[in-house]
Amino acid sequence: MEASEERVMPKKPTRAQIMQRKKRIDQLLRSAYSPDKDHLIEFSHFRHYNTTGLSLVLESGRGDKLSSNLKQYIQKLLKVNMEGPYGAEWPAEEKVKRKEMSSSEALYIFVRKVASTPDDAEASIIGFVQYRFTIEEEIPVLYVYELQLEPTYQGKGIGKFLMQLVELIACKFVCLLLSSELHGCRGTHCTKKELFSNQFLLE
Repeated sequence: MEASEERVMPKKPTRAQIMQRKKRIDQLLRSAYSPDKDHLIEFSHFRHYNTTGLSLVLESGRGDKLSSNLKQYIQKLLKVNMEGPYGAEWPAEEKVKRKEMSSSEALYIFVRKVASTPDDAEASIIGFVQYRFTIEEEIPVLYVYELQLEPTYQGKGIGKFLMQLVELIACKFVCLLLSSELHGCRGTHCTKKELFSNQFLLE
């Protein structure tokens, strides 16, 4: 009769290892919210969206740096797109979204029409994504709080394009931690499959 194989149990991390990982996570989060951090820089090919009859440019923003005009635009677009679905609950929800909008943790990607003439220097915004980095149960996650486009620009693939970009940003964020901890995830070249197989969330 063959001897039964012993089950190898994973080693419990030491206190020093736990503290070291916590320190890395805290540093990662601080870096993600650094005042001079532009998460679009490493994805320059996503700064422009060009298709038939449509030329758009993307730029980063922060909740605590929004101008009065931008705040008004965001509130207006949220109302246009969300008042109907929320119905009678919209007034209360609008207050919540207004508070979230200008939070120092709110990061934005704004979508603008490309200026066609010198007189059109301030190309109009046609939508935005609001996202945030956070840590849940010692796991780095990225949450998309809002993805809003003006009705005339919906159904043109812009939303899918923006979600692909946010997914890449999330992958970069998580891989900065994984690359020093897990085998099989090198630098920024994590795949979504690797993220999920290592129980890291991509919301």
